[in-house]
Amino acid sequence: MQQEVYTRLHLGVVNENIDFFSGRICFKGHSQYNVNLFQEFEMKNVADMAEEFDKNIQGIISGLVVGVDMFRVIIAGPPTVRELAAEMSAALEDLPSKVWELRYQASNTLTILGQIDEAEFTPIFHPLQNLIKKITSLLNDVKTDVTNFYNRLLEPVTVVIPYNTRMIYQGVSEVIDGIKFFVTDPKSSMAKINKGVMEISVAVKALTDSRTKIQEASLILKDSKPYWWDLDTEYEIYEAFAANITAAVTENGQTWVEPGYLENEDPVALFTQNATTEKELKQEILDNLTSIDIPGMLEPLINMADTFVNKSYDMFVWIKKVKEAEAVLKERCEAGQSVIDTIFGAKVHADFPRRYRLADDTCKGSGFYPSQLTADGSTEYWSPGVDLVCLPDSVVVAPFAGLLMLGNSSNEIVIQTDEGSIRDTTIIITNVKPNGTILHPSDNLYIEKRVAAGVPIGLAVASPCNSSNHIHVAMKREGGFIDPTRFLQTRMFEMPQWVQICDDFKLEYKGETIAAGTIVGVAGQKQLDTSPTLTNGIISQPDDLDIADDPMLDIQEYKSKFNRKE
Repeated sequence: MQQEVYTRLHLGVVNENIDFFSGRICFKGHSQYNVNLFQEFEMKNVADMAEEFDKNIQGIISGLVVGVDMFRVIIAGPPTVRELAAEMSAALEDLPSKVWELRYQASNTLTILGQIDEAEFTPIFHPLQNLIKKITSLLNDVKTDVTNFYNRLLEPVTVVIPYNTRMIYQGVSEVIDGIKFFVTDPKSSMAKINKGVMEISVAVKALTDSRTKIQEASLILKDSKPYWWDLDTEYEIYEAFAANITAAVTENGQTWVEPGYLENEDPVALFTQNATTEKELKQEILDNLTSIDIPGMLEPLINMADTFVNKSYDMFVWIKKVKEAEAVLKERCEAGQSVIDTIFGAKVHADFPRRYRLADDTCKGSGFYPSQLTADGSTEYWSPGVDLVCLPDSVVVAPFAGLLMLGNSSNEIVIQTDEGSIRDTTIIITNVKPNGTILHPSDNLYIEKRVAAGVPIGLAVASPCNSSNHIHVAMKREGGFIDPTRFLQTRMFEMPQWVQICDDFKLEYKGETIAAGTIVGVAGQKQLDTSPTLTNGIISQPDDLDIADDPMLDIQEYKSKFNRKE
C-alpha cells in the first residue's frame, strides 16, 4: 500500500511551488513459498501430531531409560565386564603353560634316569622309570587335549567376547545419545536408538554363540566334562606309587652306589685322573632321584581348570543378565517406534534420497510410482517402484533397518525389514554399487547381517537417465509390490520469510514536518510463534556411561593383574 495527498500552491510570477499540506503513507512487503508447501504440511495436522506426541513423550522415554539403567548396572558391576573378560581370557591362556611346565619336569626326571647305564639298572630303578613314563604319557595326553581345548576357545574367549562386550557398551551409549534429542527430533532420535539396540542385539547373539562354543568344548551340553578337569584320582594313585618307589630307592639305592671293584680299578677315577669317582657320580644321581617331589610335580593337575570354569560361569551369568536387559530394551524400543510411526508415519531415514526424477529428453517417463523410463514402457525395471534423484558416487544409506543382502540383479541391494510397522517388507534398491561385505544368500560365505537405518550400504552408479541420475526403489509385501511414496521422508518445513520494502508515514504543513514514523516498526515485524506448547517437553535424560567401564580400556592391564593374583 502506498498513498499520498497534498495541497500545493503554484506561484507563476516567480515560477515556484510551495507545499501547503502533504501527507504520505507507505507499507509494502512480500513473502514467497512453494505452492505445495501447505499440501505437504497441513497446519492442523502438524498441531494434532504435536499434541499426540506430547502425550507419549514421557512414556516412551521412561521405558527406554528402564532398559538403559539395567545395562548400566550390568556393565558397571561389580565385577565389571572388563574384569570378567580379562580374567576369563587370562585363565584360558594359563592352561597350556601349566601342562608344559609339568611335562618339562617329567622329561627332566627321565633325563636323570637316562644317565644310568641300562646294564647297571637294578630292579629298584625300574618301578621309578615306569612311573615317570606313565606320568609323562598322561601329561602328553593332557597336553594334547588342553592344546585342542585352548585352540578351540582362543578366538571366542580372547577376541569375540571382549569385542562384543565393547559393542554392548557402544550400543547403550548410542541409545543414550539418541534419547538426548528425542523431543526436538523424535524420528532421527528413534533411528539412532534403533541403531544402538541393533548393535546390542548383534553383540548379544555373538556372546550367546561364544557361550555355546565354550559349553560344547567343555562337554556341558552332554552333562559331562573333560577328564583333565579333575585328575584327583590319578593324582592319588601316582602319589601312593611315588611314596613307595621313592622309599625303596632311598633304602636300596646305596647298594647300587657302592663300587663292586677295588679303588684303584675305578674307571671314572682313572678317566678323570681322580677328579671324581664312580661312587660320587652315582651318589649324585641317587640324590637327584630321591629329591624328586613327584606329588608336588603333579599337584597342579588337581582341579587344573577350576579358575577357567569359575570365570566361565561368571561370564555365563553376565551374558544371561545381558540377554534379559536386551529383551527389555528391545521391547521398549519397538513400543516407542510403534508410537512414533503411528503419530508421524513410518518414513525412510532422513539421509535417504526423496526427490523424484522428472521426465526429460533422456527418459520420457517420470519417476513417480510406478516409474517409467520410456513413455511407451518398452524398457523398464523389473520391480515397480519410484525413481529418486541421486548423483553418481553419492553414498546411499539404508532407508530402514533389516537384514541386508545382494539382490539377483546387478547393482541391486535387498533389505528385509523386521521391526516396527514396516516389518515383513522387502525393499529393493537398484543402481547402487554395494559395499564389499554385502553377500547374496546363495554365497557360501553368507551369514545374516542386520543393518540399521542410516548406515551406508553403497554408492550410487550411473542410471539409464543420464540427465537425471537416480536410484530405483521398490517395496514388496506378501500381497505383491506396494507404492513406496507414503514411506518417503517429506521435505523439511521452512517458514516463509517476510521481506519489508517500506513501512513509514509522513505529514507536513507549510513546509514543516509535524508527524513522521513507522506503521509496524521492527517489533511488529517479529515472527509470531504459534507452535503448540509441549507440556511434557522436559525429560529426565540418562547420564552417559562411565568411560572407566569401557570394556576395551586397558584390558591387558587387567589380565596382568589377574595373573599376578594367581
